[in-house]
Amino acid sequence: MPVGKFLSEELTRLEQCDVKFADGMIRYSDLKAHLRQLLENHTNDVIERSETYCEAECPVCLDVLGKSTSVTMTSCGHSYHTICLISSLGDGLCTSCPLCRTSLSKLVPTGFDGVCFKLICKIRINVDTAQACHRSVLEDIKRRKRECEKDAEKLWSFQIGRKKGILKTMSSLLRCIEALERFSKATATGICKISSKIAKTLDPELGARLKEEYVTRMLYYQDCAEDGNKTTANLKAEIIEYMENFSAGRHIRSNSSSSTGFRCLIPQIDDMQYVAETEVN
Repeated sequence: MPVGKFLSEELTRLEQCDVKFADGMIRYSDLKAHLRQLLENHTNDVIERSETYCEAECPVCLDVLGKSTSVTMTSCGHSYHTICLISSLGDGLCTSCPLCRTSLSKLVPTGFDGVCFKLICKIRINVDTAQACHRSVLEDIKRRKRECEKDAEKLWSFQIGRKKGILKTMSSLLRCIEALERFSKATATGICKISSKIAKTLDPELGARLKEEYVTRMLYYQDCAEDGNKTTANLKAEIIEYMENFSAGRHIRSNSSSSTGFRCLIPQIDDMQYVAETEVN
């Protein structure tokens, strides 16, 4: 598939992402506008390696910018070895130009290698945002589970007949877990597809040096996804077991040291707590 068509299709698809998860991502509209300009001028937009490159040094590795080396000039006017620029900014440790500190959102390298670099950085931001969201949801699930269990104990202590409300709450928790599982699966699948396509578009000179880095990074992402799937699976099993025991009249007291939990999305549980406190008084 032509590079231009591939990039255009990817940009169109990425713009359809849920805006709730786009706050930490590079703005797709700005990226799309710049990529269009790059693709239109790509044929004539070739970096001229003048004699000054033979004397100038790369600010990252401090080696000479020779004619035989792939060189990239950023929009802020600084030149680097392309591999040095991608390695420096693509790993997430640096988010601006090493010389003038121009922010990543404004740092647009010229040439085809610059396009690849921009997409690589965007993928990393997408992954980090998805993982942060996943962790946040799980923490909220654990907190609300503890609240639900405390209320359930009060219901049993004062024999409040609100079984239907609790079972309805538990059912909503299952739907929340299933939605989180679908989100994690879709995120992992999309990241793998985009990373695979970008790896194929890299210049052979860069591909050889970046291959090992890509493999290591993707294995890390896969491990994170597997850990998340295990956690959600445990949460789901715990909720189902809790519902079965609750329906059968077997009350299981909460384990305060438990590392798993589930989220309460329906406010009925707050009403239950109010009723229990009223009974105590």
